[in-house]
Amino acid sequence: MKILCFILFIFSVELVAQSNKFMSLDLEHKSTTHRIKFYLQDKITFKLKEDKKKYRGTITDVTDKSFTIDSSTTILYANLDKILVDNSNYLTRAASAFLIGCGVGYVGLDALNNAINGNKPILRLLDVEIGAGLVIIGEAIKILSTKRYKINKKHHIKFIDDTP
Repeated sequence: MKILCFILFIFSVELVAQSNKFMSLDLEHKSTTHRIKFYLQDKITFKLKEDKKKYRGTITDVTDKSFTIDSSTTILYANLDKILVDNSNYLTRAASAFLIGCGVGYVGLDALNNAINGNKPILRLLDVEIGAGLVIIGEAIKILSTKRYKINKKHHIKFIDDTP
């Protein structure tokens, strides 16, 4: 009985000690609001208003005015221009990598085959077009699986702390 009480006590302490602070991206539509939550230790990709470079990192702290990535860089919510959300799953990531590899491999193996057989030209235009097409389709899958949200009136950032 003592062991059971001890286990229940440990679980109850863990539940109280958990922090439920997160940053939310609220997407307002005509009749609904969709919320994308970014918890501590989540990966985030974003662009700032000053420069259009992509920044990536792991969220290590969230406050009401800013968030910190990789324990060193603090970003104010007011400085965010876009948040990029990766909607890809295992299948789309695998298909993208497979198509890119097939495109490069197709051109390389065909060139090697033509060199071994002594065929001229070694790189035929049709084979390069097929290989480039496979690489482009693989990259397009990567690009199309990322949703970009511009921060404005309908897409805004909130800090939520629902710890008891």
